[in-house]
Amino acid sequence: MENDRLNRWLTLGANFGVIAGILLLVFELRQNNELMGAEARYNRLIVNTENYARMAENPDFAEIWLKVLDKEELTRVEQMRVDAFLLHAFLVREWSYRELPESELPVERWRRNHRQIKQYGLLWEREKSNFDPGFVQFMNENVLNE
Repeated sequence: MENDRLNRWLTLGANFGVIAGILLLVFELRQNNELMGAEARYNRLIVNTENYARMAENPDFAEIWLKVLDKEELTRVEQMRVDAFLLHAFLVREWSYRELPESELPVERWRRNHRQIKQYGLLWEREKSNFDPGFVQFMNENVLNE
């Protein structure tokens, strides 16, 4: 009888230990998810501000970009730099398409860029075969055809 009672207390204690361990695990997972969410938001901030930083750090490229906006003719070297800049933008878009929920994609800004800056469309037509087919379809349906 005494052994039975001791076993029940030990079992009860073990069950409480398991429950406490599960609660601790849930707390740690929630903390980890919050930290991962903050890191993801920070990474998006870096991606979204990177082009602005490039302009600020590279005044001669800012002058080239003004030529693009003013629809002035570019030299071959300038066009190559603009293409590299835009290719980077497309790679970031493809990453965003794969990693973010569709509701968080800045599709309207992408549309505006394509409408206002012809180099986006020219480079897209030339390079789209190098991107994931799902991303190409998304761009065609949501950015280019709206």
